[in-house]
Amino acid sequence: MQQPYSLKSTYHFYLLGSISFLLTACGSISALRPIQPRCIPEALNTPISSSVLPSSWQTYDYNDGLPSQSVTSVATGPAGGVWIGTARGSVYFDGTTWTTYTEQDGLLSNLVLALAVESNSTAWFGSDKGVTRFDGDTWTHFTETDGLPSGYIQTVTLDQAGKIWFGITGAGSDWAFGNGVASLDDRNSPGKADDRWQVYLPTRQRMAGGIVSAIVDMGAAGMWFGVTPEGTVRANSGQGGIWRLTGSATPELRKDRWEVKRVTDGVISDVISSFAPTPDGGLWLGTLEGLMYLTPEATREFSFGDAICYTQNSGLPSDRVLSLAVDGEHRVWVGTDAGLAVIENGEISVFTKSDGLFDNHIRAIAIATDRSVWVATPSGISVGR
Repeated sequence: MQQPYSLKSTYHFYLLGSISFLLTACGSISALRPIQPRCIPEALNTPISSSVLPSSWQTYDYNDGLPSQSVTSVATGPAGGVWIGTARGSVYFDGTTWTTYTEQDGLLSNLVLALAVESNSTAWFGSDKGVTRFDGDTWTHFTETDGLPSGYIQTVTLDQAGKIWFGITGAGSDWAFGNGVASLDDRNSPGKADDRWQVYLPTRQRMAGGIVSAIVDMGAAGMWFGVTPEGTVRANSGQGGIWRLTGSATPELRKDRWEVKRVTDGVISDVISSFAPTPDGGLWLGTLEGLMYLTPEATREFSFGDAICYTQNSGLPSDRVLSLAVDGEHRVWVGTDAGLAVIENGEISVFTKSDGLFDNHIRAIAIATDRSVWVATPSGISVGR
């Protein structure tokens, strides 16, 4: 363990890590202007010492059963199994056997960009063609014909009421632009005739067209959306930040209330990559300028004035935070473009390729029921035990 201190052929290459690509590009833009968040910096440099941290890392690639080296997403199921999304299909690992699923088996597309698993083990796959649901027996597809906005499904999240939320990136020549969010109440039935959609298209009143890179349900504090400014590649014309949706959703959306907080309100960056809630109601936020922590009181008030910040100066391997997860011991796992960090009681340790990781670019993190840590990278999957 190390002490703290990427025409059409290339089009799909960009899409495999489009959020990471966009975040990196946007980070270059935001770096041109001074950012002075009103959060409290955490200056830490003492590594933690814990017997339950991973003592070894095991790596898996196509030689072990993955259909592609490029792992885009990972999600754990209630039975202990792990779903892995790649550029050429998805894999389910039950602890012993790797089972690959592709379009021939029922996926809408082999390019799996996002994953989520319900408590009943139903798996959801976001792709460049829409959404796939798999309940273990039946495959169901959701596309524009069902009410889903067009575009690439970059984010899939379950809320506390059982709805599934999708963050949608534009398609075609507008792939670098957001196309809103949608939620689906699937009514726990194999068919979709009784499914209920709620769509929030980007407008001046709603999310301003930015790419939704993260979604989290904060209960009484509302649904939170981490937004990357649209046009990070073509024209930096959108608005990022953290958007909150509260109120009672109606078909007319009349009671919905949107609020937004940005750098001017104390957020460390306008480019939000990831969320990880804590059991007590707090929230970790990953950005391209570092990591933030909000207390339960701050999340209830949607206030960022007294947030705690962690950056490379604090001991993170990089300021560019791409993924987050909180484990059963309340530790936060932080995936960056330069390695993986874990924070416990305000202290940080870092893992990199030199410690056994497949790659230092951490796209996604998931904690399995056996406490193993699954890390998705462009080179394969790494598992810490």
